[in-house]
Amino acid sequence: MGYHVGVDHNGNGINDNDTNIDDANEDDKLERLQVAMGFDGLYSVDVRVHSGGVAMLWCNNDECLTTLYGEPNRAIRHKTWDLLRSLKSKSSLPWCIIGDLNYTTSRAEKRGGNRYLQVLVDGFNQALSDCDLVDMELIGYPYTWERGRGTDSWVEIHLDRALVCSNWFQRFRMAQLHNLEVSASDHCLMLLEPTVRSVTVPFHQFYFENAWLREPLCGQVVKDSWDLCEVTSRKKQNTITQLMNDVGHWVTWEDVLRNVMVDYFKNLFTSNVADYSTVVEEITSSITLDHNLSLLRLILEEEVRRALFSMC
Repeated sequence: MGYHVGVDHNGNGINDNDTNIDDANEDDKLERLQVAMGFDGLYSVDVRVHSGGVAMLWCNNDECLTTLYGEPNRAIRHKTWDLLRSLKSKSSLPWCIIGDLNYTTSRAEKRGGNRYLQVLVDGFNQALSDCDLVDMELIGYPYTWERGRGTDSWVEIHLDRALVCSNWFQRFRMAQLHNLEVSASDHCLMLLEPTVRSVTVPFHQFYFENAWLREPLCGQVVKDSWDLCEVTSRKKQNTITQLMNDVGHWVTWEDVLRNVMVDYFKNLFTSNVADYSTVVEEITSSITLDHNLSLLRLILEEEVRRALFSMC
């Protein structure tokens, strides 16, 4: 199962020299890794033939995390949706679901191949609505699974995702889900960060290899990366981090920024009954009483006839 480098929940790097896990059996490796990374619990499934093993480590707290592999058989995908509803009914804790769900929330999340059946898209979205789940925005490349790269049958789909309840999102307002796009699998690696850490990225000089021009997909990769940079740049410029409330204090998402925004628009679109008589009285009238009576009198039929014929 080969564990070489890890990161604990405090962000500290750990390597196999720190834990000496190469000298133990598989179960002992995971237990040593658990202790070294500071996790409270461990559950693992061993490798089966060509299927890779899975290890889950967690800390005890008052949140609920579910890792889910969605039903791949379209005919019985409703079983996964019913499972979500069943799990939701058993707990009110802040809930996060992450994994390869095998579903999309819209047809736009698939590029290439046959279109998804709308009934499957609607069924998945209905399950999310029933469970008060929100699909987290994916930062990075919009697709997480591919098949047939470089061929006419190339297909890309956004299958891997994180779903969170509203009370989970209220606790982790700055949470981000990243597509790392680094994997030996046909699935990309997902990174869910409940809190955003400030990271200093060292500057590296970029060098272009002329050999890349011989790759048939080089132009498309450059175009996609360029478009992604433009979208990311616009998003960063439009991000709101703090606002000033009515009493002149700056508030952030960790305070009551949401309430400040709601109250502002609520007051903006609420009608107020005001007395403008003192203002009107100060305005000098430019129309005499006779002019006003002339403007208010009924229009005669003969006047209408003369006006219409004068336009001919």
